[in-house]
Amino acid sequence: MRELRINDVRSSREKTIEGIVLGETMRSVLLYNEAFTHAVGRLKEIKDLRSPKYTMISNRTVDLLDRGSIDLDGRLETMTLKLTDFQFYGLFQGVLNSSTADESKQLNFDRWKSSYQSMRRWFITYQKGKWGHWPPRVGKKNHLQTDGLNRIVLKELYADVSLLYDLLVDRTALTTRTGDLAEELTDTGDIIPRALRKVLAEYDRSTPPVLPPVPFDVPILPKVTNQRDLGRKLKKHEANEVLNKSYNADTNITDGPPILTSFRTFDSDSAHGLTIENIGDQRCGQWLFLYAVLQTLPWLVVDAPALEHTAGVEYFVCVAPRSGVPWAREDVALNRNWYGVAGSDKIVSLPADVLIHGVEGTYRRSHCWARAEQWTAGDALLKAAAAETIGQALPPPPLAPGQPGRLNPLSASRSNSPEPVGRRSKRASVVDLGLEALPMPAGVQPEMQDGQPGRQRPVSGITGDPSITFDAILGSAGLQGPASSKKKR
Repeated sequence: MRELRINDVRSSREKTIEGIVLGETMRSVLLYNEAFTHAVGRLKEIKDLRSPKYTMISNRTVDLLDRGSIDLDGRLETMTLKLTDFQFYGLFQGVLNSSTADESKQLNFDRWKSSYQSMRRWFITYQKGKWGHWPPRVGKKNHLQTDGLNRIVLKELYADVSLLYDLLVDRTALTTRTGDLAEELTDTGDIIPRALRKVLAEYDRSTPPVLPPVPFDVPILPKVTNQRDLGRKLKKHEANEVLNKSYNADTNITDGPPILTSFRTFDSDSAHGLTIENIGDQRCGQWLFLYAVLQTLPWLVVDAPALEHTAGVEYFVCVAPRSGVPWAREDVALNRNWYGVAGSDKIVSLPADVLIHGVEGTYRRSHCWARAEQWTAGDALLKAAAAETIGQALPPPPLAPGQPGRLNPLSASRSNSPEPVGRRSKRASVVDLGLEALPMPAGVQPEMQDGQPGRQRPVSGITGDPSITFDAILGSAGLQGPASSKKKR
């Protein structure tokens, strides 16, 4: 593959079809995965080619391609609705729109909304200056081949908001949010982070799919060092000093990326003549906008795992083949994991890729989750807490020995997950389905058929021997078959 670049299918729709056919014929997981993912991203164009080679693709793969394309269309529809004008209506459906909520009586939500709109206008202006138009169009100011919100545009957009996130986020404030809304409503602590997290939780649930909470989900807020300054309007240099303390030092560099330079200028101009309290409200509104953009993008911009050739691709390569490769058995033991249901002692067996390629697995590979692992690496306690928050029970899928492309269900063990005191009892699993990966339960063994792992079969409750015959089980239970002699009266 590497010598002939067979798996580089970016330049040709015909080669993409050939890659799928060769991947199936040669049973190459890497080639099949690469060609399949690229094919989903431009399936309509491939079908329009009307190549006779398309009929050589197996019916199973054709079905997976169609389903993957439908999935991708749904993601694109949701993204386009939100990012064409950067309107996130889910932010303003709950607490921010309530006049009776406790938070609304203590905080000025009108200033949050005003700052949100100001941040939105600045961000659109910046993107228009960068691309020449928003949404972008093919022109002299860019090197795009297609109009609209394609993969290259969204990748750069995600890089911009990721830089702003690194600049503003509080790297010591691990989220208190879980999959249980009731816990969030009773969260204690500072009123501003608590209100912010309630709004963010409502947004994450506002449209399907439900999104996992970002591990570090609140910004650095300006601190009052002198109570006399609490209600006083700050001069420009005083406001700049307060703002600089609300930036992370390793990101707040003078000659940084253009997005950071432009934002600092905008932030300084917006803070002129405000009090410290007003600056805090300004930051909250900016953060709401930034968070909404950050949470919208990973579902599209995080590419499927194990792809080698994605540079310069404008179509999306985020939908991997579900349920594994078509030449493998659909329900083999090594393609299924056991998951414990949060809040109960029940267990379920699911295909491993349900979570690996689902929302939880995709977001774990995105910027905010990767940064969380970096920022907590030097603090053992925070690292353990962050590991549980981002789902340590769902590790990157290792390959089973001797089975390329198949996942090892025994690799994800609850015993490997750190459990800080007091956290496990209070927190539900952050996995979207309320599930946590477990080792294979005792008494369940993979059945072997023709030397290959088969369906999982429970061990007999009478004998404990999975190979015992049905007649032997009846005999051991004291039951007699039809041939047994009858007692004479």
